[in-house]
Amino acid sequence: MRKVEVEIFKFEELGELQKITAVIDYIENFLSELAYEDLPTYAKQAVDESEGMQTPWFTNDIIFHDYRGFVEEAIIANDYEYESDGAFYL
Repeated sequence: MRKVEVEIFKFEELGELQKITAVIDYIENFLSELAYEDLPTYAKQAVDESEGMQTPWFTNDIIFHDYRGFVEEAIIANDYEYESDGAFYL
């Protein structure tokens, strides 16, 4: 058996690059896990926009660039915790 200690951070405590990692991971996770009808309004708008342009692979980018503030609010509201590199801590 071995004992491992890991530093855990709140979103607000992360550096800018780690916050970007956390936001991108959050976006990827909820887009892959939620059905369209269960998505937040801003995510539905991003899906509709990217599909309207026939570029559904841009949905993540649209959310990141246009709605990042909403994503960060959701992360903070859910009180998620992260490792030092911005990876979600389970």
